[in-house]
This record gives sequence, C-alpha cells and structure tokens, in this order.
Amino acid sequence: MRRLLALVTATQAIRLKQLNPLSYVWREEPYLVEFHAAGADQCDEMKPAMSAVEKSLNTRILKWDVWSDPAAYKLMQFLDKGPDGRSKCGGLPFFYNRKTGKIVCGATTEKNLMNWAQGLKHEMVLSPPPSAEQKRVQQRVTGREARIARQAFERKKKLVEEMQAKKRAR
Repeated sequence: MRRLLALVTATQAIRLKQLNPLSYVWREEPYLVEFHAAGADQCDEMKPAMSAVEKSLNTRILKWDVWSDPAAYKLMQFLDKGPDGRSKCGGLPFFYNRKTGKIVCGATTEKNLMNWAQGLKHEMVLSPPPSAEQKRVQQRVTGREARIARQAFERKKKLVEEMQAKKRAR
C-alpha cells in the first residue's frame, strides 16, 4: 500500500512539474537558497553580489526571511547542523547549495559566492573587504588608548598656551 501511495505521489509530482509555468523560464528548480533577515546590514550588502550570480548563471536564488517565517528558521537550523549536531554557521545571511550541500556563512565576496553557486572550491567564511565607512570606524580609537591620547593632547595644548602667554608677556 505504501509503495502504491509513493508511486502515485511521485507521478503527481512529475505531472505538476510539467504543468508548472515557471519551468519555461527556469529549466530546473532553483537549487541555491539564501536565508536572510529583512533589514539586516550584512544581508542587504549581499543583494548586488547575488543578482550578479543570478544573471551570470541564468538561475535564481531562493530568498527566505527567517524573522518572518518560523518554518524557514527551522529549515535553516536543520541545514546548519554538522555531523556532530552542532551549528556550523549560526548567523545570517546563510547560503545553502542544494546540489552540493555546501554552505557560505555571512556576507562574502562576489567571487566566493560565484564559486559556491557553481560547486567549485570556496571559503565557508570569507568576509568582503571593508567599506570606507567601516575602515573609518575601525580606526577610531576608544577606551584607554583614547583617554591616554586625549590627555597627551591636552598637555601639549597647555604647554603651547603657556609658551604663547610667555611670548605675550615679553
């Protein structure tokens, strides 16, 4: 009985796939999946790279928002598990290639994303180069170092003011 049910279900699936109007646009079912969160900076940074990959490979990347869809979140958690049951990535965006089973964690370069999509050797975690704004923020000194630099600047400023006061007094 189960075999008959499986055969009927498989037959119906084949028939539905043949009747699918999108099958004329995309010759095969999309195999690239991105789990993202609406409004997350790293997810938004990946949009141009993803559209370039889609155009060059003439395919599409399925995009699932894990914040608004609990089923997508559960699926992401399932795909993110390693053989030992622990999470391999744990962050967003999370890219999964259904053909190869390979993943990419977080924002990455366009070349790395292209290699992942084609099933070529790629890095699981490869951060894109920082933007000019990110560099400026990273170079900003904070904490103890900032306090020491500020105190040195104030001492130097006080010495300059004293020297100027002595010159005016002469």
